[in-house]
Amino acid sequence: MFVNGRPTHRLVLTECDNPVTPGCICILETLAGHLEYQLSREMPASMKGTLETIFQSILTDRTADYVQIGRKLNAAGWGSGDEYLCLILQITYLNQKQLSTGAICHYIQKLFRDSVSFLYQDEVVSFFNLTRLDMDEEEVAAKLVYFIRDSYLKAGYSRTMRGHMNLRRQYVQARTALDVGSRKKPYLWIHYFDQVALPYIFEQATKRLPANMICHKGLFRLKEQDEKNHTEYMLTLKTYLDQHLNATQTAKELFIHRSTFLYRLDKIKEILHSDLEDAEEVFYLELSFRLLEQDEEKD
Repeated sequence: MFVNGRPTHRLVLTECDNPVTPGCICILETLAGHLEYQLSREMPASMKGTLETIFQSILTDRTADYVQIGRKLNAAGWGSGDEYLCLILQITYLNQKQLSTGAICHYIQKLFRDSVSFLYQDEVVSFFNLTRLDMDEEEVAAKLVYFIRDSYLKAGYSRTMRGHMNLRRQYVQARTALDVGSRKKPYLWIHYFDQVALPYIFEQATKRLPANMICHKGLFRLKEQDEKNHTEYMLTLKTYLDQHLNATQTAKELFIHRSTFLYRLDKIKEILHSDLEDAEEVFYLELSFRLLEQDEEKD
C-alpha cells in the first residue's frame, strides 16, 4: 500500500488449504484501497509536531528557504498543488477563563484532521489543507462558526490560495482581516479578508500622506464654492459618480429636475477644468471621495 506515492505497508495473505478465488482477490484489493485511503488521512502526533515546527518557521523567519520548506511540507503530505486556508483566533476578555489556547488548538485539529493549530504572538493560528480535507473555505467556516461565537473568540480568515509560496501572505491576510474588521465592524465576531480588502487599500494609500494631500485637488475648489455660495456641487458630483455618470438617475436621486442637474454639472466641469470623460480621472475622483470619507470617519 502507498501513502503519498511511497510504499508504507504490505498486506500479507497467509497460506491456507482453500484456494484463492477471484472473489477473494477482489475483496482484498478493495480492503487494501480503503486502508490506503485511511492511512493517507491519518497523521501521527509526531507529524503534527513537524507541521507545527514548519509553520512556526514560516511565520517567524522572513528569510526562510521556501524550497526547503516546500520539501518538508511535501514529505508531510501537504503538496505544492494543494489549496490552503489560514485562520487566526484572538482571545477576548470574555474568553480568558473559558478555554485555554491549548484546548482551542486541540479542538480544531480534532475537528479537521488535515490542519495544524498553534500559538503565535498570543493568538491561535490555524492552517487548513483544503485539498486533503476535500472542503472549501465556506465549509470550514461553517463548521467553526458556532464554536467561535460560543467561545467568545474573534476570527480572521485569509483567502484560499494554492501552494506553499503564499502561506506567510495568507497569515498576513488573516491578521489584516482581524485587525481592520475589528476596527470597522467591532460588533462582528468573524471577519474575512475579502470584506476588508477595500478599507485596507485606503488605509495603505494614506499611510505616508493624509487623504487631503493625495485626493483630487478639484474637490477642494468644489467644497470652497459650496461653503461660499451654499451650492451642492460636492454632493451632486458624488451622486453622479455613484450613479455611473447617469444624468437621469442622478437627478432622481437628488430630487431635482434634469435640467437643473445639467446646469450644475456644467458648473462642476468648469470648476474642475474637466469634461469628466477620462476614465482614469473619474476613477481618481471616486477614490478621492472614499479617502475623504475615511478621514471623516477617523475624526
